Amino acid sequence: MRRARTGRGRPGLARALSMGLCLLAPWQAAQAQSAEAAEEDSWRFTGSYRALGVQQRPAERPTQQCLAQRLRLSLAGALASWPQGGLRLQLDHDSELLAGNGAYRAALEEALAAPQPQALRDRSVWWLDAHTLGRQQLFRAFVQARWGDFSATLGRQRVALGQGRFWSSLDLLNPPSPQQIEREDFIGVDALLVEQALGPLSRASLVLAPMPGGGPARWLLQWRTHAQGVDLSFSHARYGQDRLLALDLAGQWADAGLRAELTRTAPAAGPVYLSGVLGADYAFNAKLSASLEWYWRSRSVAQQAPGRGQARPPQGAHAIGLNLGYELTPLLKLQGLWLRNTGDGSQLLAPGLSWSLDENAVLSAGLQRFSGTARSEYGPGGRLAFVRYQRYF
Repeated sequence: MRRARTGRGRPGLARALSMGLCLLAPWQAAQAQSAEAAEEDSWRFTGSYRALGVQQRPAERPTQQCLAQRLRLSLAGALASWPQGGLRLQLDHDSELLAGNGAYRAALEEALAAPQPQALRDRSVWWLDAHTLGRQQLFRAFVQARWGDFSATLGRQRVALGQGRFWSSLDLLNPPSPQQIEREDFIGVDALLVEQALGPLSRASLVLAPMPGGGPARWLLQWRTHAQGVDLSFSHARYGQDRLLALDLAGQWADAGLRAELTRTAPAAGPVYLSGVLGADYAFNAKLSASLEWYWRSRSVAQQAPGRGQARPPQGAHAIGLNLGYELTPLLKLQGLWLRNTGDGSQLLAPGLSWSLDENAVLSAGLQRFSGTARSEYGPGGRLAFVRYQRYF
């Protein structure tokens, strides 16, 4: 998130809250329509509401506040069917309200900026005043056709690649962002995904994704299989002017899950370099679990000068991350995230708490403490606190 200063935003916060309540009006109608559609023609109409309050004090800058509300409506169902297949539609639409002295200008700039690398962004502004910004976009929009073991998906979708949880040397279409508050919310990419099963344990995939704003299309060829208890895949891809060859695998050793990526990148300018991820996941007992990950690269990010449309990996040549989860009760969970750039010594410590209010509502809160020099990766972040409420229907 880019940070910018604006005037005091308390009137905008109150107005955003009142407008957010208006966004909730379709809930009961949505629930009724969802039940009727499921009975009549297998269509599903679902949704969610999210309110996120953030207060951040960046290093050497004034405190910033933001209130972000989002109503997401989802429609999914079968357009047609035939023997061993059919045609399916998925639409997810987001309406957002953002207010606050810190996020308002940054959100406005993002809404009016050029298309982002991950997707051909189509956000449009539907409300704008001195303290509040309203915008809307399609979060997911794709059709999927299936014929037996063959499938083709066209539109805005999540194309998951690689094995990295915090970082990835391969997944540059939907790259993970470990310091993001909503790490599970991937924007998606506008692409064509074609998949063909090659027996019970193997699959071949082709991804074609246009470059936002023009330029050479991004593409990826992948073969995935399972052998000797290991998931294994080989990939060949082009992102911008860079060409990649990648190997990723995931398996089990004793009671731990192991993950790895190895990518060879041939950039348009400069020598070839290697990058990769090593990760391990372990459950100590039914309540305590941990994920550890190490990202490495043979060239620093400053030397790479990534081309247009290519996501930037972590700064420096090495990074390490640890995520801990502990279940206090079945409804109350603790989480702790630690990220460190081993090159510049900067780090992020982020404890959090989530409480399941009922089967359709979650309340969560967390802190983020950044440390390091002003020019380091995590140093400028300062301190951040957030509270989030989510309701599904």
